[in-house]
Amino acid sequence: MEEPVQIIQATKFANNIGKYNMDVQSETIQVTSHGHPVAYYISAREFEAIQEIRKSLRKSYTLDTLPYEDLKAMSEAKMDSRHDYLNALLEE
Repeated sequence: MEEPVQIIQATKFANNIGKYNMDVQSETIQVTSHGHPVAYYISAREFEAIQEIRKSLRKSYTLDTLPYEDLKAMSEAKMDSRHDYLNALLEE
Protein backbone atom coordinates (compact mmCIF):
# COMPACT_ATOMS: atom_id res chain seq x y z
CA MET A 1 0.00 0.00 0.00
CA GLU A 2 1.41 3.36 -1.02
CA GLU A 3 1.80 6.17 1.46
CA PRO A 4 -0.43 9.20 0.77
CA VAL A 5 1.35 12.09 -0.94
CA GLN A 6 0.26 15.69 -0.50
CA ILE A 7 1.11 17.90 -3.51
CA ILE A 8 1.93 21.52 -2.67
CA GLN A 9 3.21 24.44 -4.73
CA ALA A 10 6.66 25.66 -3.64
CA THR A 11 5.47 29.14 -2.66
CA LYS A 12 2.63 27.78 -0.55
CA PHE A 13 5.03 25.29 1.05
CA ALA A 14 7.55 28.01 1.93
CA ASN A 15 4.85 30.27 3.40
CA ASN A 16 3.31 27.51 5.53
CA ILE A 17 6.28 25.39 6.62
CA GLY A 18 4.93 25.05 10.18
CA LYS A 19 1.74 23.38 8.95
CA TYR A 20 3.71 21.02 6.71
CA ASN A 21 6.06 20.10 9.56
CA MET A 22 3.00 18.56 11.21
CA ASP A 23 1.51 17.07 8.02
CA VAL A 24 4.74 15.32 7.05
CA GLN A 25 4.49 13.12 10.14
CA SER A 26 1.64 11.23 8.46
CA GLU A 27 2.27 11.70 4.75
CA THR A 28 4.98 12.60 2.28
CA ILE A 29 4.75 16.05 0.71
CA GLN A 30 5.61 16.61 -2.93
CA VAL A 31 6.71 20.20 -3.60
CA THR A 32 6.09 21.46 -7.13
CA SER A 33 7.19 24.45 -9.13
CA HIS A 34 5.40 25.39 -12.34
CA GLY A 35 3.53 22.09 -12.14
CA HIS A 36 6.65 19.91 -11.92
CA PRO A 37 7.92 18.03 -8.85
CA VAL A 38 11.08 19.68 -7.48
CA ALA A 39 11.37 18.06 -4.05
CA TYR A 40 9.83 15.68 -1.56
CA TYR A 41 9.48 16.55 2.11
CA ILE A 42 9.61 13.53 4.41
CA SER A 43 9.65 13.03 8.16
CA ALA A 44 12.84 12.46 10.12
CA ARG A 45 11.61 8.92 10.86
CA GLU A 46 11.18 8.21 7.15
CA PHE A 47 14.59 9.68 6.32
CA GLU A 48 16.29 7.51 8.96
CA ALA A 49 14.55 4.42 7.58
CA ILE A 50 15.79 5.26 4.08
CA GLN A 51 19.34 5.73 5.40
CA GLU A 52 19.21 2.27 7.01
CA ILE A 53 18.06 0.73 3.74
CA ARG A 54 20.87 2.46 1.86
CA LYS A 55 23.44 1.10 4.32
CA SER A 56 22.20 -2.44 3.78
CA LEU A 57 22.35 -2.33 -0.03
CA ARG A 58 25.21 -4.09 -1.74
CA LYS A 59 27.89 -1.85 -3.11
CA SER A 60 29.43 -2.37 -6.52
CA TYR A 61 32.86 -1.22 -7.59
CA THR A 62 34.93 -0.87 -10.72
CA LEU A 63 38.54 -1.99 -10.52
CA ASP A 64 39.73 1.57 -10.06
CA THR A 65 37.36 2.16 -7.11
CA LEU A 66 37.69 -1.23 -5.41
CA PRO A 67 39.25 -0.83 -1.95
CA TYR A 68 42.81 -2.20 -1.87
CA GLU A 69 42.01 -4.62 0.98
CA ASP A 70 39.23 -6.20 -1.07
CA LEU A 71 41.37 -6.41 -4.20
CA LYS A 72 44.19 -8.05 -2.21
CA ALA A 73 41.80 -10.55 -0.59
CA MET A 74 40.39 -11.48 -3.99
CA SER A 75 43.82 -11.96 -5.56
CA GLU A 76 44.95 -14.16 -2.67
CA ALA A 77 41.78 -16.26 -2.56
CA LYS A 78 42.08 -19.93 -3.48
CA MET A 79 39.40 -21.96 -5.16
CA ASP A 80 38.22 -25.03 -3.32
CA SER A 81 40.04 -28.10 -4.70
CA ARG A 82 36.68 -29.66 -5.63
CA HIS A 83 36.69 -27.26 -8.58
CA ASP A 84 40.16 -28.12 -9.95
CA TYR A 85 38.53 -29.72 -13.01
CA LEU A 86 37.34 -26.24 -14.05
CA ASN A 87 40.91 -24.97 -14.12
CA ALA A 88 41.83 -27.96 -16.24
CA LEU A 89 39.15 -26.98 -18.75
CA LEU A 90 40.65 -23.51 -19.03
CA GLU A 91 44.09 -24.93 -19.76
CA GLU A 92 42.89 -27.07 -22.69
